[in-house]
Amino acid sequence: MVAVAEQALKAYRYEDAIRYAGEALKAKPRDPKARSIRAKAQECEKRLAELLGQARAFLGENRFAEAAKCIEGALKLKPDDPEVLALKREAAEREREYRFAKALEAAKAALKQGRHNEALRHP
Repeated sequence: MVAVAEQALKAYRYEDAIRYAGEALKAKPRDPKARSIRAKAQECEKRLAELLGQARAFLGENRFAEAAKCIEGALKLKPDDPEVLALKREAAEREREYRFAKALEAAKAALKQGRHNEALRHP
């Protein structure tokens, strides 16, 4: 069971790694390898949740660079995770929308002040 837990850990399947390591520990409670795998998987799950929470908070504040760093960290922990990949797409879309809204606002302000050439530089 320890080998299965180790494979799950290497495959970024932390919940499975925790479960299999736990099963191994039922049979052999002091197994250092099973304990280590379980601890690593638990830490990865905890860190992943923290990074996703931080990324969402940064997105809520339009702090896109910080959100992107958190998302990239999450992707290192779980590269193919659908939730992380969806958040990455959402962040990119929200940043595009934010930048477009700011550019449009600047163009409208320039037009209002009669600065037509400047207004044309904004989308």
